[in-house]
Amino acid sequence: MSYGLGILKPDCLKRKLETEVYDMIIASNLKIVFKKRIQLDLGLAEGLYQDWIAMDFYPSLIKYMLSGEVEIFIVEGEDAIYNLQSIVGGYSSLLNPNLTIRGKFATSLRENVIHSTSNQRTFVRETKLLLGVEANQWIY
Repeated sequence: MSYGLGILKPDCLKRKLETEVYDMIIASNLKIVFKKRIQLDLGLAEGLYQDWIAMDFYPSLIKYMLSGEVEIFIVEGEDAIYNLQSIVGGYSSLLNPNLTIRGKFATSLRENVIHSTSNQRTFVRETKLLLGVEANQWIY
C-alpha cells in the first residue's frame, strides 16, 4: 500500500462537489484515510505552488487558492499517487468530459476542482507543509 495527498480547491467546496469527487476517488480503488478542511494562508499557498513561481499565472493562482477553504485529504491504495493523478486528470482533462474529476467538474484551467501530489517528492513536501507531519507517518 502507498499514500497520496490531494486538495479539494475552493471552487469544489463552494460548489459542494465533495461527495461526488470522493465517490470518483473511491470508485478508482483508493481509500480516503484522512480529511482536514482549512483556510490556506499566504505562506502555505506559496509553499504549495513554489514550483510555479516563475509562471505568469502564479499570482492569480495564489489569489484563487486564498479565496476560500480547501480540504486536504490522504488516500491509500496500490500506486496511490499515480492512481489519484489518473482519476484527477491533467490540465487538458477539460477536453475529456466525465473521464476524470477535472474533466467532469472543472470550469477553467485554474478552477479545476482538485490538486494532487505528482510524485513521492511532492507528497513528502506537501504533507510536511500542509499537515505539519512527516510523510513517513503515511508510509509503511
